[in-house]
Amino acid sequence: MKLRDHSLDWRFLFGHGYSLHICYLYPHRLGLNSCNPKQHARIEANYLSAPQDMEKMLKGMRLGQELLNAKAFDAYRGQSLPGDTKLQSDAEIRAYISANAETIYHPVGTCKMGHDVMAVLNERL
Repeated sequence: MKLRDHSLDWRFLFGHGYSLHICYLYPHRLGLNSCNPKQHARIEANYLSAPQDMEKMLKGMRLGQELLNAKAFDAYRGQSLPGDTKLQSDAEIRAYISANAETIYHPVGTCKMGHDVMAVLNERL
């Protein structure tokens, strides 16, 4: 099994295609220290350290495989990208997730920053 080729620069892949991003936005180890909004949030980034996090990602990957292998995609399915791998077993999928999972940009929300009337945050948050 070949995992992600980190030398591949995604910005230079041209042409038509499609992809599916599996994202688990409710990791087990994020939360609040209290109901007081002035207290800092509790962030323990130990991604995939809670067994249920990996199981949710595994379930998402299986669903993603099912969706992308659906008959409706037959007419559009072409050559895979370099480094693409056909993951079959749960162990292969877990290994792939462990080697390739990344954080996402704003898993808890997005707030406009600036000094205009629509901004809810300034440069000091």
